[in-house]
Amino acid sequence: MKPQTAFAPPARATVLTMREPATTLDQSLKEIYDDISRRAYELFVQRRYQDGHDLEDWIRAESEALEPVPVEILDNNETFTVNAEVPGFAPKDLEVKVEPSRVLIRGRAEASMQRSAGKTIYTECQKNQVFRVVDLPSAVNPDRVTANLHDGILQITLQKALTIQANRVEVKAA
Repeated sequence: MKPQTAFAPPARATVLTMREPATTLDQSLKEIYDDISRRAYELFVQRRYQDGHDLEDWIRAESEALEPVPVEILDNNETFTVNAEVPGFAPKDLEVKVEPSRVLIRGRAEASMQRSAGKTIYTECQKNQVFRVVDLPSAVNPDRVTANLHDGILQITLQKALTIQANRVEVKAA
């Protein structure tokens, strides 16, 4: 029997890293999460680091960062139509990403206004941001999608993916 030796690995600091987002949806979620997290921390600082209000701060930061997006999904024979209310957004402000089982709607718009009265300048900036992920009832073809914006309603038409139906095969005696 041969003698066995064991080598201990050298002591090193353990470094934990987060994996990179796998999809653009993951990246978008990470960006929005970071924005909300940053704002929630600002609210915590404004409260002079008082504990016990973290959920309240998070909900307030989330409501400040994201506008609600009411959505309606219509199922036609060969397509789905997603109608999303996005008032105040132009087509250039909106981004629509389609995966086989879901749709991501993201929009960012900034409006600024300046008024001057004598020596005083008044500036106001309003940021609108929407984010919505819509899970679809069945798979769609991401290459066959159209999106139109009219009167604050974003209409996304998605072609359903072709489904292969199973055929019954009769078994015969040889």
